[in-house]
Amino acid sequence: MLIALAGGMLWWVGDRAEAEVVGALAAHLAMANAILAVFNLLPGYPMDGGRVLRATLWYLADDMLPATRVAAQVGQICGALIGVGGAALGLLARAPMLALWAGVIGYFLHRTASGSFRQVLLQTALRHVRVADLMQRRFHTVAPGLTLDLFVARYVLGHSETGFAVADEQQGGDAAPTLLGMITLRNLRRHTPAEWATGLVGDAMTPLDQLRSVGPQATAIDALYILNAGPDEVIPVTDGPHLVGLLHRRDVAVYVQVQMARHK
Repeated sequence: MLIALAGGMLWWVGDRAEAEVVGALAAHLAMANAILAVFNLLPGYPMDGGRVLRATLWYLADDMLPATRVAAQVGQICGALIGVGGAALGLLARAPMLALWAGVIGYFLHRTASGSFRQVLLQTALRHVRVADLMQRRFHTVAPGLTLDLFVARYVLGHSETGFAVADEQQGGDAAPTLLGMITLRNLRRHTPAEWATGLVGDAMTPLDQLRSVGPQATAIDALYILNAGPDEVIPVTDGPHLVGLLHRRDVAVYVQVQMARHK
């Protein structure tokens, strides 16, 4: 707004001084920034106007999630109106580029409003959840000396798991196994079936020093970021060198879906 005001004043001075080039540039500067300011103040989340609306509703209702939902819905409505109305106006004015830009901006605003609410809902659902609450405590470990063909026969075929922890074999007792690495279908695809008979799990696995793991007290949202940053569907949960659980992407997804269903 300040830039628009300054551009308007410069345009007025340039017009009075008959400096047409300066006046034209100042007029475009003022108009562009005024449009940006007005657009950004539309009451559609996540734009600034939508954030003001959410803050107001949050203050009135003392509940952030419903306030975000309403602000996001207003943002979707604004996006639809901008897209449809702007495109129709552009077509009536025989300005196809204006119609195209209006449609793109409206679609972007509608999509961003929906995505922003889902992001807030995700963060809210996982805000106080720890990895220990979602991880699988009962899991199979694979010995590093097992051949790949036996690994496929025993663990892969007929099972839905896509990642397995490689650990030292238990010598009895209840002690947690020591994690050595992880082997996934992605690791397996690096070897031809002809190599499976002689190849070992310990040679095909991703070693521990190349793994991203989490502790049981880490937040679920941090674990989800780690899962989303990598290609694998599972990460190990460790307490020091010991494996205490496995966290699958689907474990987090199912929990989030249940929480989202409660807030619909």
